[in-house]
Amino acid sequence: MGIWHVDLFDSDECSVTLSWSSRDSIFSPVRRGCARDRATDRIQGFMASPPAPVIHFTRTHFSCIEDLQVFVASLDNRERWWDAVSMAREVGIGESAARQSLDRLARRNLLDIRVTGDVRYRFRPGTPDLDAQAAAFAAAYRKNPVDVVRLIVGSLPNSLRDFADAFRIRRDDDR
Repeated sequence: MGIWHVDLFDSDECSVTLSWSSRDSIFSPVRRGCARDRATDRIQGFMASPPAPVIHFTRTHFSCIEDLQVFVASLDNRERWWDAVSMAREVGIGESAARQSLDRLARRNLLDIRVTGDVRYRFRPGTPDLDAQAAAFAAAYRKNPVDVVRLIVGSLPNSLRDFADAFRIRRDDDR
């Protein structure tokens, strides 16, 4: 008794799944949606602007992508106390960047601070309203993270974008 599935792609990059079951002697091709159509659906989903409260929360609380990464990690582990070293390891950034992001989020009243041998932080917004805003933001972020990242990157100073553009590879006729 055997069952196997084979995924094939036609010239339009549409997937076709071929399934065969020896028990039932059934061979059934199933045409799935085109990759191009799925990509278009994803792009159109990103085109809608996030709700105004999400935009406000993003611009108020995140100065850089690292702030967002630290926020999400601390939100996902609400009861855990973080120091800069453990947060840096968790999100894959430098210890200094993690410390700066933790400090910024604490100053913005999103993290509780405990001073022991090290300074430790835990997700604990200072007010119930701020906690509700953070939960709404997290839901919107999980639904469409690309829009949130665009908001953060779009708010970076022009000088930083100009510096990054200096490293773009251009053809001679683009200058």
